[in-house]
Amino acid sequence: TYVDTAYPGITGTASRSCCAWIKTDTPARDILTWGQNSAGRKWRMWLEAGGGLRVEVNGGFHFGSTFLADNEWHHVAVTLEDDGTPDCSETLLYVDGRSEATGGIGSAAIDTDPAGMVRIGMSDYHQTGFVGLIDDARIYDRVLAPEEILWLAGRTTPVHQPFSDE
Repeated sequence: TYVDTAYPGITGTASRSCCAWIKTDTPARDILTWGQNSAGRKWRMWLEAGGGLRVEVNGGFHFGSTFLADNEWHHVAVTLEDDGTPDCSETLLYVDGRSEATGGIGSAAIDTDPAGMVRIGMSDYHQTGFVGLIDDARIYDRVLAPEEILWLAGRTTPVHQPFSDE
């Protein structure tokens, strides 16, 4: 099962953060995808064949080393900051709120095409539908701070400022 949306995602070279809660025992499955399947023009967040978090853009990739296909709930996140010429080596990966150790990087320029709409749990170009559960999938048009990712992963409590009488 997957969800088609009418949302084109974050396109071009724009900054972004993507995150979701996942639970699966099956690697090589899509989490969030959009864009077109041509060099640098797609955005694909998925579990690669080895079970680690991976982001790829057709011609470039970045993947983590933590095995996530263990049928336990995990919070996964990927951020990209637009520096004018972003590429895969500039993405940051997070698992359960913590910065992820890199398993490998293949650099390629990122310029996500606006033609393909966001799909949750499947892509238009890879028929590797997610097997398991995806919850609270989010896409932001900015880079989330590490503290925000920790909070989304349930690892910290937000700091509240007390109300002032002034």
